[in-house]
Amino acid sequence: MIKEIINRVEESQDEWRKAAFYSDEAVTQLLEELYKRWEGSGMAGIPLDYATDEELSILYDKAMSVSSEKGFSTFKNFVRKAISPGK
Repeated sequence: MIKEIINRVEESQDEWRKAAFYSDEAVTQLLEELYKRWEGSGMAGIPLDYATDEELSILYDKAMSVSSEKGFSTFKNFVRKAISPGK
Protein backbone atom coordinates (compact mmCIF):
# COMPACT_ATOMS: atom_id res chain seq x y z
CA MET A 1 0.00 0.00 0.00
CA ILE A 2 2.84 2.39 0.78
CA LYS A 3 4.22 2.06 -2.76
CA GLU A 4 0.80 2.71 -4.26
CA ILE A 5 0.23 5.80 -2.10
CA ILE A 6 3.61 7.19 -3.11
CA ASN A 7 3.10 6.38 -6.78
CA ARG A 8 -0.43 7.75 -6.91
CA VAL A 9 0.22 10.97 -5.00
CA GLU A 10 3.82 11.92 -4.33
CA GLU A 11 5.28 10.81 -7.65
CA SER A 12 2.29 12.05 -9.64
CA GLN A 13 2.93 14.83 -12.12
CA ASP A 14 -0.65 15.93 -11.51
CA GLU A 15 -0.43 18.80 -9.03
CA TRP A 16 -4.23 18.93 -8.66
CA ARG A 17 -4.24 15.31 -7.47
CA LYS A 18 -1.65 16.21 -4.85
CA ALA A 19 -3.67 19.24 -3.79
CA ALA A 20 -6.79 17.12 -3.38
CA PHE A 21 -4.98 14.49 -1.32
CA TYR A 22 -3.08 16.85 0.96
CA SER A 23 -6.04 19.18 1.50
CA ASP A 24 -8.19 16.34 2.84
CA GLU A 25 -8.66 16.91 6.58
CA ALA A 26 -8.36 13.21 7.50
CA VAL A 27 -5.13 12.93 5.49
CA THR A 28 -3.71 16.03 7.15
CA GLN A 29 -4.48 14.74 10.63
CA LEU A 30 -3.02 11.30 9.93
CA LEU A 31 0.13 12.72 8.37
CA GLU A 32 0.68 15.04 11.33
CA GLU A 33 0.58 12.02 13.63
CA LEU A 34 2.87 9.97 11.37
CA TYR A 35 5.41 12.79 11.22
CA LYS A 36 5.45 12.95 15.03
CA ARG A 37 6.11 9.20 15.24
CA TRP A 38 8.75 9.42 12.52
CA GLU A 39 10.56 12.31 14.20
CA GLY A 40 10.33 10.52 17.56
CA SER A 41 12.05 7.52 16.01
CA GLY A 42 15.03 9.49 14.73
CA MET A 43 13.58 9.98 11.24
CA ALA A 44 14.47 6.47 10.13
CA GLY A 45 12.71 5.41 6.94
CA ILE A 46 9.72 7.48 5.86
CA PRO A 47 6.70 8.67 7.83
CA LEU A 48 4.42 6.10 6.16
CA ASP A 49 6.55 3.36 7.72
CA TYR A 50 5.04 4.34 11.07
CA ALA A 51 1.40 3.97 10.04
CA THR A 52 -0.79 1.20 11.41
CA ASP A 53 -2.56 -1.07 8.95
CA GLU A 54 -5.78 0.88 9.56
CA GLU A 55 -4.08 4.22 8.95
CA LEU A 56 -2.44 2.92 5.78
CA SER A 57 -5.80 1.67 4.59
CA ILE A 58 -7.35 5.11 5.09
CA LEU A 59 -4.51 6.86 3.27
CA TYR A 60 -4.58 4.27 0.50
CA ASP A 61 -8.33 4.69 -0.02
CA LYS A 62 -7.92 8.47 -0.12
CA ALA A 63 -5.00 8.24 -2.56
CA MET A 64 -6.94 5.95 -4.88
CA SER A 65 -10.02 8.16 -4.84
CA VAL A 66 -8.47 11.57 -5.50
CA SER A 67 -8.62 13.05 -8.96
CA SER A 68 -7.52 16.14 -10.81
CA GLU A 69 -11.11 17.32 -10.87
CA LYS A 70 -11.38 17.13 -7.08
CA GLY A 71 -8.09 18.97 -6.68
CA PHE A 72 -9.16 21.73 -9.03
CA SER A 73 -12.52 21.96 -7.27
CA THR A 74 -10.69 22.33 -3.94
CA PHE A 75 -8.61 25.14 -5.44
CA LYS A 76 -11.68 26.92 -6.84
CA ASN A 77 -13.39 26.76 -3.44
CA PHE A 78 -10.27 28.17 -1.78
CA VAL A 79 -10.16 31.06 -4.25
CA ARG A 80 -13.88 31.73 -3.81
CA LYS A 81 -13.44 31.96 -0.03
CA ALA A 82 -10.38 34.18 -0.38
CA ILE A 83 -12.19 36.57 -2.72
CA SER A 84 -15.48 36.58 -0.82
CA PRO A 85 -14.74 36.06 2.87
CA GLY A 86 -17.84 35.61 4.96
CA LYS A 87 -19.95 34.17 2.14
